[in-house]
Amino acid sequence: MRQAVIIDFKRSFIRPATIIALALFILLGIGLSYLVFYTITATMKPVGFLGYYKLSNDSLTVVGVAYSAWGERLGGEATIIAENCTTSVAVAPLGYQERCSRVAEAKQSFADILNVSINLSRQLSSVENLGVRVNISTRYGEVVATASSAPLTTSVAIAPVASSITAVAYPARAFVSPVPFLPFNIWFLACRNEAAYIALQTISVKNTVKIFALIIRNVSAPHIPLTTAIPGGDGGDCNFVELYYGYGNITVTNTYELSKALAEARLRQLAKVNSSGPLFAEASVEGSEATIVARFGGAVAHAVVNARASNPETILKTPIVTAMFSQLSTASQFMPIVFLYLAYVLIAKPRSIGALEFLASMPITRRDLYLVRLLAGVLTTFASSGVLVVSTALSMLAIVRYSIDPLNALLLWIGLSLSLVAVYSLFYMISSVLKGGSYLAIAILTYILIWFVMPIAATIIALSIGGPARVADVSRTIVYLNPTILYEYISNYILSQITESPITLDTALSITSTALWISLPPIIGWLAFRKASLSS
Repeated sequence: MRQAVIIDFKRSFIRPATIIALALFILLGIGLSYLVFYTITATMKPVGFLGYYKLSNDSLTVVGVAYSAWGERLGGEATIIAENCTTSVAVAPLGYQERCSRVAEAKQSFADILNVSINLSRQLSSVENLGVRVNISTRYGEVVATASSAPLTTSVAIAPVASSITAVAYPARAFVSPVPFLPFNIWFLACRNEAAYIALQTISVKNTVKIFALIIRNVSAPHIPLTTAIPGGDGGDCNFVELYYGYGNITVTNTYELSKALAEARLRQLAKVNSSGPLFAEASVEGSEATIVARFGGAVAHAVVNARASNPETILKTPIVTAMFSQLSTASQFMPIVFLYLAYVLIAKPRSIGALEFLASMPITRRDLYLVRLLAGVLTTFASSGVLVVSTALSMLAIVRYSIDPLNALLLWIGLSLSLVAVYSLFYMISSVLKGGSYLAIAILTYILIWFVMPIAATIIALSIGGPARVADVSRTIVYLNPTILYEYISNYILSQITESPITLDTALSITSTALWISLPPIIGWLAFRKASLSS
């Protein structure tokens, strides 16, 4: 019997109708993944940029790094525009507006770190105000970053990385354009008459904190206006800048505690700059928290980065998971056509041409014949559901860079498989009672009635009885009559966990409905099949 089940399963699963349906749904999943990807990149723009520019008499050098909300360093194309603003003109009703002239423009492709030098159209004096704009185009979208030769004060609240440090200005010549929806930590610190700063973007991906850092110590930069500095005042001559990172919450407030943490291997050095800089550095820290420690000369400051607060998945996973559920819900609505056809080719059609009568004459009981073809269809539902869930999850992971976790994928597979088993049980029962064209007519009518007519009729009844307010209640009730209720419940459960919203479907009713759909039709079908005529 086992061998017979495997043979019929292979015939069912590799049947052209099954393969074509699965291929269509896989293509639909890939297309939906691209749609989600382009929607996210167009609306959320998950790209950031850290950089600076250096100016000489006749050239401009721009150095920077672009990164995604998923913690990847990106390549792409940069368009750099430099404008010199020297005078102000009266422009009513706006008051005064600077008059600017373009002194340099260039395009440069880069694979990792942007590093490009541009010849200026004319030499600039030290009193002139140079503004530089960099447009970065990557496969995740675009980002625009600007920098000026003068410090730029801002009223935008930027989260300080330590309670004793406050960001009050963008330093001169610094490009700081963080990912819009992620928390951004930036330090602006002064050591005597020199300027030194660290720009940090921390991103959490799969329980790992990614740290992107830009460290600059530049004695030629103009003094940055600050209201506070690192603990200990000026902190020495600031002849070096160091950055360390560690796992978990580590308190480091002075050089002694820093040395102790290093000796105990609780901290690792990320970067050290003892020249004019700059230096780009990145690191990965496993866990939900990471500590970042900066040392400027003799002064030390630390910050604890919470992974959950800087996790792009908290923003991105809802539209991504919703799109996955939409794809699989479409499959649960139209895959029943495939199992309608399988019940036809396994039972209804062989009965109409006398093939089952021939098989029954061989050393196999009618019960075994019934069970073999029932189990072959059940195995096909599990295999088909596995292909759909895995292909959808992998296409999202490959294209959007995020997918559901394995446990939720397993739950989806179980829910979709058992829902399709319930569907197959229904059509298998009909094929046990009817044969040939009669089966096809009744089975197609049943499919249209359950998946299309019943929801429309329920909506019309709800509108006529209680108006629009009753539609949602009636829709939630009528869904329990659908064989695919278990998939709807599991997808609703997973989405409620992600969005922290209540489950709208009843657990007991969903499980009971599925159990009845799976068990009752085969029993009824067997009662009819054991006495049915198998001749044509």
